[in-house]
Amino acid sequence: MTRPALARLVDLANQLDEDAKRSPESLRRRDRALAAELVAGAGGAEQAVVAWLDRVRPDDPDGPGERAERANRVLGAGLGVLGLGMGMGAAAALFHYDGTHPVNVVRVLAVFVGLQLGLVAVTLLATLPERLRRAIPGLGPLRDAFLAFSPGRWRLAGLRFLPARLREASQQLRAMLERQHRLYGEVEKWWLLAGSQWFGVSFNVGALTTAFFLVAFTDLAFAWSTTLDLSPERFLGVVSGLAAPWSALWPGGAPTAELVAQTQYFRAIGSHSAAESAPWWRFLLACMLVYGLVPRLALLVFARWRLSAAVARAFRRIPGVMALRDRLESRLVETAAETEEIGGPTQRPILQDVGAELPTGAACHAIVWSGFPLADARAASRALGLEVRSFGSAGEGALENDARAMAALTGAVDDAPVLVVTKAWEPPVLELLDFIGELRAAVGEERAIVIAPLMAAADGNVAPPSEPDASQWRRAVDRLGDPWTSVYLPAGEAK
Repeated sequence: MTRPALARLVDLANQLDEDAKRSPESLRRRDRALAAELVAGAGGAEQAVVAWLDRVRPDDPDGPGERAERANRVLGAGLGVLGLGMGMGAAAALFHYDGTHPVNVVRVLAVFVGLQLGLVAVTLLATLPERLRRAIPGLGPLRDAFLAFSPGRWRLAGLRFLPARLREASQQLRAMLERQHRLYGEVEKWWLLAGSQWFGVSFNVGALTTAFFLVAFTDLAFAWSTTLDLSPERFLGVVSGLAAPWSALWPGGAPTAELVAQTQYFRAIGSHSAAESAPWWRFLLACMLVYGLVPRLALLVFARWRLSAAVARAFRRIPGVMALRDRLESRLVETAAETEEIGGPTQRPILQDVGAELPTGAACHAIVWSGFPLADARAASRALGLEVRSFGSAGEGALENDARAMAALTGAVDDAPVLVVTKAWEPPVLELLDFIGELRAAVGEERAIVIAPLMAAADGNVAPPSEPDASQWRRAVDRLGDPWTSVYLPAGEAK
């Protein structure tokens, strides 16, 4: 049975987090033993990672991925029930008729056509790509406000009613999405939008069902009434325009001029008849179907399709997947060669994993921040035990110096990680965090940036920070929400 994509994503993230705690040699031994079987039997690199995950993850039918997926389904069901209830309540209120005042067609249209189309328009704006959202003034705050109050977010209110294991899995998933929003931002966006449209579909199904029940089993009288200066001729133009999508195929669903003229209602002097106003129900239910349910269904299908694509993209981009593919594919390179290649097998750039340690001798490009006492690439290589291919400084002097340091990295011919060396005894100032954001924009989305908060020793070497300082830097980097930016602490005892 194919496992849900969301469950696979959660399990892969958890497994790679566990692997980050193991030594690189043990990971190579494990994965090279599986490499030939998995890669040869898979249809591509992504399928090989899926097959690898199925082999190495704990054989637990109630694992974190399954629990997160089950919690998501339960919360979705609760959101659907809420939507049904609210739709039924709205229809019961708007179609209420006790024999005194008729059902006001204008109110029904305002809620089930005007409000629905307005929400659909805002939803469409929220689905626009990021580059368009930045280009249109005011769209960003509007989209953020919509997502903040989206019915998709209401699911979180139901967490307290879930069993403890499902609640914990759902909270872990939410924390993962929020902590690494650069990686999972699209997943969260489409998860919220899909939930909103599911609520909208349920709302409209409940409203349509209730309205049809009242029409079929009670005698309703309809009329149209408004304080606005709206003549029967103008109102006929409005309802005829709304009925245009179906009037040719179903003439009975379009109001006539006679119906509009006969059913204009004033509470002080008007009268109404259920028999002569009955044709309004066909028009109103058609409007609720065409302008309420159908757009929501279309948006739900679209949002779920985009959510699936976002999950698949995140699955491919999780830090650690590239290194995993290296381990799986390197086995094939080694076994396919009949003679040993001069210089050994070709390696991809080292360190693409968040949180992974920089092995001794690993290549990197170093930037020292705010006068950290390392003079040049040779001194940095000796103190850090790394191969520092380029060296720059930032955080002191003119901003042009920072720009030059970043420009030098954009022209680098390799994808080696960028190591930012800073003073561990100083707090993570906003100026540095802003620089990291600019550095990320300069070097690209998925290139590793490693922040090294270090103590300077008298002999020119470096030492790890104290545990309180290290924890402070980890929290600061977590707040960046960038899974390809991590804190590097060299081996050694914290001071």
